[in-house]
Amino acid sequence: MIRQIDGPRLMASLLCERNRPLQAWPLLDAATRAAGSPPSRGQVGALRLARGRCLQMLGRPAQALVELDAALDLFDVDWDLAEFIVAVQLRSVVREQAGDVAGALTDARRLSDHLWTRHQRQVGGFMDQVWGRAGVEGARRDLEAQAQVLLRSAEQDPLTGLANRRAVERFCASLPSHETVCLVLVDVDHFKQVNDDYGHGVGDDALKAVGGVLSRAVRSVDRVARWGGEEFLLALPSPTHELGLEAARRIRQRIEAYDWGMIADGLQLTVSGGVAFGPAGKLADVLAQADQALYTAKRAGRNRVVAA
Repeated sequence: MIRQIDGPRLMASLLCERNRPLQAWPLLDAATRAAGSPPSRGQVGALRLARGRCLQMLGRPAQALVELDAALDLFDVDWDLAEFIVAVQLRSVVREQAGDVAGALTDARRLSDHLWTRHQRQVGGFMDQVWGRAGVEGARRDLEAQAQVLLRSAEQDPLTGLANRRAVERFCASLPSHETVCLVLVDVDHFKQVNDDYGHGVGDDALKAVGGVLSRAVRSVDRVARWGGEEFLLALPSPTHELGLEAARRIRQRIEAYDWGMIADGLQLTVSGGVAFGPAGKLADVLAQADQALYTAKRAGRNRVVAA
């Protein structure tokens, strides 16, 4: 039924737009005969509107007004506002052609009101989209912020605030596999004695201070992590091993010179360091070399740096 009504109507409307109303009218008559059980008032209203336009073009204003009045009675302004506006506009023209100036002016005023209504709806719909998108964008930003918080907490040592093992592994994995990196493994000497003599609270404060010294001793492109217990790891992208050695020596000197008495009277700390150099894509191998160098530094008397 929809095709029997809408198909001829649309073809007739196209013919009218091409100024061929004589060919359009038989199609509209056929569509009217097929509309015995219309699926919707709006569909029949569109058909009556098309008939009114065609009759107006054929020079039959009185009959056109009958069709347009019927169309306007069928349209639901809330759902068919665009068609309703077209029908009012056309009826105003037909009334003026028929000599009904007062009726034409009434339709013109009515048209103005409905155009304003459509404008308000369009603006309102646009603002709804803007606010809807803003809401979606805000929700997206909230989710991204939450994801960043979760990522930081998953890759951050809760005591020192430094990166953890997972963060360093991800950092090295983000580098091109052929790019070289220096790894400096740092261990606080005799740290168990610190906890035994001063308590774990002082031990925690000391680890925080060590982390601060390490962070201030490297570049912004480097990564400093608490590797576990009293061990720290520095990952320094570099084309040579010299950068790692210099950083390790600088850290050892700064730790030895640090005023540990601010944390506890009589406290004194030193560190040992192992330095290794190799491709970022072979992190496990380079780390094993740094660990072996650190073990060598410990066996040699501590408070020193050894390169692999």
